[in-house]
Amino acid sequence: MKKVEYVQNNTEQHMAPTTIGPKFDDATLPEFSKEVPTGSKIHPQGDQTTIEYQWKNSKSGILRVKRITFTKTEDLEGFYRAAIADGEDTIRITHKNEVYVLRKIAREVAQEVYKAYSRIKGIVQKVVGYLTTMIGNDYLITKIEGENWSFDRRLSGERINTLEIQNLDGKAKSNLVEKIVEKMAELHARSFILGKFTINNVLLSSSELFFSDLRRVRETRRRAFLVEEIKDVLQYLFTNNIARRDDVYYAIAYYVAKNQNVAEEWYAEKTKKKPKDTFEVVSKIEEAVYA
Repeated sequence: MKKVEYVQNNTEQHMAPTTIGPKFDDATLPEFSKEVPTGSKIHPQGDQTTIEYQWKNSKSGILRVKRITFTKTEDLEGFYRAAIADGEDTIRITHKNEVYVLRKIAREVAQEVYKAYSRIKGIVQKVVGYLTTMIGNDYLITKIEGENWSFDRRLSGERINTLEIQNLDGKAKSNLVEKIVEKMAELHARSFILGKFTINNVLLSSSELFFSDLRRVRETRRRAFLVEEIKDVLQYLFTNNIARRDDVYYAIAYYVAKNQNVAEEWYAEKTKKKPKDTFEVVSKIEEAVYA
């Protein structure tokens, strides 16, 4: 597939930084929100580190970390508080000149995604850890590396520029569809599904595309689920005027070539017969997209 180039016409490439949720300047924070932990316990284990923090004041609306686990390649020691309301769905933070995104998630899911990252590396945004706050909320921690572009306005700021889908020309949209399907085919080849796709789940670098919201990522043994997901993704792209019919057909043909056994199993499950050739499989998936 072709290298992707994303062109935005008549729009600013660098947006003013914004914050997700009610952010507070340290100068205006109440005194209890400026406090530091009264103690901490560090538990190194293999290639990761877990730190538990103790606090004098147990009640606060500001995000304060109770327990954080992160890979030893990251310098997250010392991240114990953020000047933002605890409980926000998505939080962007800067710590020691690095940019991270925290997404609220169930603890068990965060642990599973963190463990699975090495198997889906290169397809999804870099997963570096997870944490539990004093209130009891859990967050998955992902890292922003280099210069990036996102369709999610809430993430705009340092290292993430905002793209508007309506400002992409036809060629750029086609290239975007190709990259999305390419990554989805790779994810499915590893027996993982994304779980939920919107254009806001796309993070672009100068040469790569990654899926960024991983809260529904999971491994599946039901291979038919994989084809159902690519069908749903293409439906979304088509109905939102991102993919044209030619894009959809090419995307399906590419996907089937990369995941032929999975696609043929899906076809057999739907039709109760084996396909005569690849064209039959592609046509059946295309029919399902427009159903």
